[in-house]
Amino acid sequence: MNVEIVESKEIWNSILDRSSNGTLFHDLEWLKISARYATKNFLGKRVPCKFYPLVVFKGEEPIGALPAFMFKHAGIKLLLSPPHGVENYYLGPLFVEFPNAKRSKIERYFLDFWKAIDEYVATNFSPSYILIHTSPGILDARPFKWCGYYVEPRYTYVVDLNRRLEDVWLQLSRSLRRDIKKAWKIFEIRSAKLEDLSALYDIMRKRGRIHCSLDYLGEIFKTFNKNIVAFVAEFEGEVVSGIVNLIYRNRVQFWIGLPRVDLPTSPNGSLLWSSIEWAKAQGYGVYEIMSAEEYELFPFKSKFNANLEIYFSVRKFGAFARILSCIREVVKGDEVPR
Repeated sequence: MNVEIVESKEIWNSILDRSSNGTLFHDLEWLKISARYATKNFLGKRVPCKFYPLVVFKGEEPIGALPAFMFKHAGIKLLLSPPHGVENYYLGPLFVEFPNAKRSKIERYFLDFWKAIDEYVATNFSPSYILIHTSPGILDARPFKWCGYYVEPRYTYVVDLNRRLEDVWLQLSRSLRRDIKKAWKIFEIRSAKLEDLSALYDIMRKRGRIHCSLDYLGEIFKTFNKNIVAFVAEFEGEVVSGIVNLIYRNRVQFWIGLPRVDLPTSPNGSLLWSSIEWAKAQGYGVYEIMSAEEYELFPFKSKFNANLEIYFSVRKFGAFARILSCIREVVKGDEVPR
């Protein structure tokens, strides 16, 4: 297998279309927008990135890809997927489906695919550190481990919409259903307009719940308007919260929004439920409450009693970074508990 940097939208999207783990974040246009806005803080300096669309070929056939983002500063090179500063929980490799192949052959292809990526990255980029969050749908993390990566499971929540809406509603905790009904009497929940984006962004910035720029969000909204549905909550004529959902294939995803509200009653449960209702009414099969990783949000998200779906965080250190990491672990081990 060989690896090439491929700018062809046709080749890239052919891989995306044949990958079961493909997401809207993997769309080539989304990736290019992300590359223009992604930044990483190095010692107080904001550093931009360079985007490398890496494609793996088996002979003449493209079988997978990795959207790689390189940040360089002061001799340090970070290769990330997804990049920083664009509000993506996951990205990572795309691997095409082989519907008629035996399991053993698929596993071999995936291992060879990742070996090719790993060798290309080491030879051409020599990164100090690699960090990749795979998308849901990749269930076999062994090739990463076998190539020397540290692997950590991560989780997201998914609601099965292939049943009656009444059954989805009854799955919610009793306290959440009570809070939603209470919010219906206090807030106006409506579809969001483009001009509502700025108000929601300002609220989230004040709460420390968003780290990208408003210009980035605006470009995403304009480019992918057919893949976005958003709702806001108004209290006494003022937007106090909102939710932005992404639509891709058979899935609707809660992407950004739901900041903490300084009122006795929160509209956030109602906003999320409105999104689930909309997704069900439009015939989608899955609603994803993105990221089940944040401990402080666990009490709220767990009330939807959704299923857990796994993805992986994989990381690898260059030689110098590995030494620093080992020293840090030794020092941590010598610390006196307090």
